[in-house]
This record gives sequence, C-alpha cells and structure tokens, in this order.
Amino acid sequence: MTRLLEIKAIMVALYKRFDFIVNLVGKFIVALIILMRLNAFLAYSPALSKITINIALALMAAFLPGSWFLLLLIFVVAIQLFSASMEVMLIVTLLMIAVYLLFGRLQPKYSYFIIIVPLLASINMVYIVPLFAGLFFGPGTLIPIAVGLGVYQFTKYIPGLMDLRVDGATLFESPDIILDMYGYLSNVLLNDKGLLLMIFAFSAVIVVMYFVKKLQIDYIWYITIGVGALTYIIIYSIGNVVLNTQLGLVWPILGTILSAGLVGVMQFFKFSLDYKSAESLQFEDDDYYYYVKTIPKVKAVRTHKEIKRL
Repeated sequence: MTRLLEIKAIMVALYKRFDFIVNLVGKFIVALIILMRLNAFLAYSPALSKITINIALALMAAFLPGSWFLLLLIFVVAIQLFSASMEVMLIVTLLMIAVYLLFGRLQPKYSYFIIIVPLLASINMVYIVPLFAGLFFGPGTLIPIAVGLGVYQFTKYIPGLMDLRVDGATLFESPDIILDMYGYLSNVLLNDKGLLLMIFAFSAVIVVMYFVKKLQIDYIWYITIGVGALTYIIIYSIGNVVLNTQLGLVWPILGTILSAGLVGVMQFFKFSLDYKSAESLQFEDDDYYYYVKTIPKVKAVRTHKEIKRL
C-alpha cells in the first residue's frame, strides 16, 4: 500500500508540474481518435479522410473548449454529408445545431460528455460514463449523456437516410424528401427501446450515486461505485427482459464491473482517506454548538537517500 501511495504521489506531482502540457496532449489524442473514427465511419469526403487533415483539426481542437470542439465536429459532419446528399446534410446539421444551442451553450462544461459518450459507445466502454459522472459530477450530466447516447444511436440510421435520397432531385422536390427523412428519424428514434433503456439506466445510476455518496459512512466513495454498478446491472437486466430489446447481457455486465474498477482507481488518485486516524471534534460559538468529524487524507512522503563521505 505504501508503494502505491508513493507512485500516486509521484504521478500527482508530475501532473501538477506539467498539467498544461498533459491536458493539451490528452485533448489532442482524444480529438484525433474521434475525428479519425468519425471520418472513417462517414467516408463520403475523401479529403477529410486524410491523416494530415485529421491531425490539423485535432491540433486545432486541442486549444478549443468543449463547446467549440462540438461546433468543429458539426462542421466536419456537415462537409462529409454534403458530399453525399444535400438533403441529408441539411436535416442532420439542423438537428446538431439544435443540440448545440440547447445544451452546448447552456452547459459548456458538460459538452465533453456529448463528445465522449459516442466514442466510448463505439468501443463498448460506455458503461464507465454513468459511474464517472455519478461519482465526480452529479445530475447536471443527465441531459448531456442522454444526448450523447442519442447521437451515437443516430449515426446508425444515417445509411437509412441515404436510402431516402433521390438522385437528380429538383429544388422543388427537396422539401418533400427532407420531410420524409424527418419522419423516418422520428419514428426510429422514438421506437428504439435499446436507446430508451440505456438512457433510463444511466440516469438512474447517476441519481442513485448522487444521493448515496452523501451518506456519512467510511469508504463511502467506493461503496457508491459498487452501488452504482449494481444499480445499472439490475436495471439493464430487468429492462432487457421486460422491453424485449434482445441486447446482450454478458459484456454489459462484465463491462460495468471493469468500469467500476477503473473509476475506483480514479477515486484513489483523486484522494484516499485514513479512516483509522479519524477524530470527532466539538466546539461552540455564540450561536451554535458544532460536532465535526475530521478524516485526514493519506499522503505518502517520499524518502530521500543521502550519501555522506567521511
């Protein structure tokens, strides 16, 4: 345990010393992965599939806040879809701009959830999101996460939109095509039981964790992670049977357990408490009498070896 605390102290010290560079490199790597996967998935514009273009856009995104990066992604998607169909580009771009105006501008600090959720969902590690949000944030992340899930699910229906396009359609026929596309999207999204189940399960996990972590119990943060993981597994398993979504059960359960372990490691690096050294204090002032419980944070002191020459 002492060795782990020493490693943690070294890593925290290095991060505090080079936090600007670490954050910049981290944002660049995440942005590059998102852009490459997005352009590889759409692949309607050959220019945006070039690695040099993706690196240049990722470098730009590394210096942008989350809400501006969201705008950059909307711009990239619009160019990709315009190369295939103007009608699909119009309806998708309008929907994405509506999402940005409703959530990206109102809650800019949570914009990264809208971006990260589709990326993690594409690699089947989205289960870490509600545990992370419930432990370190709170109910304020409910809407951005739900939007992120909707965006990921929405990408699966883009080929269906492409099937509705009409080659050589005139300007007067475009409004009818756009209305047909809108009706198709509304129908498939509202009847997507898997999406509704994921949104409900994620929301329940975040709300439950928000209230559990307020309890005054030893090791409450780790207990909160366990309760959140168990809540998701139960709701997802029952909902899968009740709604007959025919989704898999093995990986969601294993992925949730793995995600709980990863979030536990994050909590350890954030801070850990020495519950054996807890103290209960009592004091008063002119208006109140106070009962206070203090628990010191565990900090490892690195030992320095000195060599003396006699």
